[in-house]
Amino acid sequence: MTGVVPVTATEEKRRSGERLFGLSIRLLNLIIRDSRLTVTCRSTGQTMVAGRAKRDGFAITVDEPRTLWKIVTNPDPGAGELFMDHKWEMTGGDIGAFITMMARNLQALLDGPAGFVLAPILRKSLQVRGRGLANSKSYIQHHYDIGNDLYELFLDDGLNYSCAFFENPGMSLRD
Repeated sequence: MTGVVPVTATEEKRRSGERLFGLSIRLLNLIIRDSRLTVTCRSTGQTMVAGRAKRDGFAITVDEPRTLWKIVTNPDPGAGELFMDHKWEMTGGDIGAFITMMARNLQALLDGPAGFVLAPILRKSLQVRGRGLANSKSYIQHHYDIGNDLYELFLDDGLNYSCAFFENPGMSLRD
């Protein structure tokens, strides 16, 4: 009998993670046209670069390959939600610019010829997470139809976003 070595569940999980990380990087290389992204994965120990630009752009560290896949397939709002859950961190560049770049480039890819092939794959990924059309109404209601009490704490009297510098702590936003 030949020397077949059984693969442990831990080893298979590591290999699966490495494959998903590599797949995510390949998809990023299709998506990112105007920047460069260096991605490090803590669980696999891998670091890879994606994007077509020669100059430095952004750098992120993800906890696991699944997090990167979610960022790639749903950058807005997925990347922001995962960031708030401490699943990844920016290690180079601005987070707002990064998410904007990802969303803009993903949309450009889906609007082009490759979108015919990629859209069904990405749509499936979004539906698995409950972002399909059928769930949009409940998603919006859950996040935005919560009354004005919260918004009155940090928005102006007309419930608009605003910014101010306060000369002393007791000043109101109107002052």
